[in-house]
Amino acid sequence: MKPLLLGVLMLGLAGCANVQLDKMTAEQLKEVVKIKDAGVTCISLGTPWGRQSALFISVDKGVVTSGAVTVDPDCKATIVNAPSPPK
Repeated sequence: MKPLLLGVLMLGLAGCANVQLDKMTAEQLKEVVKIKDAGVTCISLGTPWGRQSALFISVDKGVVTSGAVTVDPDCKATIVNAPSPPK
């Protein structure tokens, strides 16, 4: 089980290390900063000491302005963004 978990972790982190900002043009950088997203990864393991969970949440500023991120015991994540108040 440990090799599988290590493999999943390495695969997940590979995407983070792959972006080479120093090799992008000014136009590419302007477009990259426009991307706003959110991601949730939940790892749950059954161990002799009970169920163990690890939760990784990445939410860009401005994605969830007045909502909430909730996670239930089965690792089901819900991201809710409430409507912005009128200006």
